[in-house]
Amino acid sequence: MISFLKDEEKRTVLFLMISLPALIVSFFDMGGLPVNLAWIAILLCGVPIIKEAVMGLLTEFDIKADVLVSIALVASIIIGEILLPVKLLLL
Repeated sequence: MISFLKDEEKRTVLFLMISLPALIVSFFDMGGLPVNLAWIAILLCGVPIIKEAVMGLLTEFDIKADVLVSIALVASIIIGEILLPVKLLLL
């Protein structure tokens, strides 16, 4: 299982497979859960993008798409738009 998670492509596919049902439940507000399940997708898909953005800024001093998506992700979470970051992450 650890070797499966070390492969970036397999890990990405796994995260997307976990995020998709959570997004469907969140979008249609099914289940009546106290926590919005879109947070699962934000965490699973957003953390790698933010990590790459920080590493790119610190090591290469370069602003790439990861940095801009990370800024949009954090800003939309701050203003309370939970589904907007998910749309950004899935593009």
